[in-house]
Amino acid sequence: MNKAKEFFSKNKKVVIPAAVVLLLLIIAAICFGARSCVRKEADNPNKTLAQAENTNVQAETDTATPEASQAAGEMTSANGTQSGAATPATSVAGTTASGGNSSSAATPSGGGNSGNANTASHTHTWKAHTAQKWVSNIVTVVDQPEKTEKYSIYRMYWYNTGKWEETRDPQRFNEWYKSKNGGLYTLYNPYAKPEDNPLFIGCDKNGNPQYTNDHTIIGPYYDVTPAVTHEEDHGHYETYVDYYYCDCGARK
Repeated sequence: MNKAKEFFSKNKKVVIPAAVVLLLLIIAAICFGARSCVRKEADNPNKTLAQAENTNVQAETDTATPEASQAAGEMTSANGTQSGAATPATSVAGTTASGGNSSSAATPSGGGNSGNANTASHTHTWKAHTAQKWVSNIVTVVDQPEKTEKYSIYRMYWYNTGKWEETRDPQRFNEWYKSKNGGLYTLYNPYAKPEDNPLFIGCDKNGNPQYTNDHTIIGPYYDVTPAVTHEEDHGHYETYVDYYYCDCGARK
């Protein structure tokens, strides 16, 4: 021990720089080794990721139920790494566990025609196509309304001719009624004996002469003239949907 102290005292100017150089070499060696480790990890990121996944799986397996542990063990691949459940993106793309692509494609919901399995599906946007049709409405148009005419039949005896006349014309009856050959004939030309009157029909039980009435008004009657009509179609056009179409050309 004393010899070491003497050696250090005598060679202090040489020993201290040598110790500093040795310390610097040790520090450089440590830094070089750390950079090598970092470079190796950067060159093999998959290994680091796989190790991290194995660590997470192992941690989850240790804390999960027996059923979950069994499911995690079944998902572990033959090379010792966990394949994991397919993410939503992987399921949509149809990737299988072995790395192949699934041949099935998602079928669009809704009506319309779907495209081929290898092409993108099309969702139809249906639009209504309208047309018009004539809806008939047959009505009866009255050109002349029904006409009802009230009338009477006038039966008159003309003394000057000895004949009966029938007419519907009330004016003709008025003419007879005021005529000396008609209604006033017996007033202006009285008969000497009842039997001389052409309308005499005999005497009643009391001996009074009886005559046939020289005029008779029969009625009233009603004469109906039917209405004059014709038919017309007073219909209208009605809009309806005859089919639906899509801008892609499809119909239904």
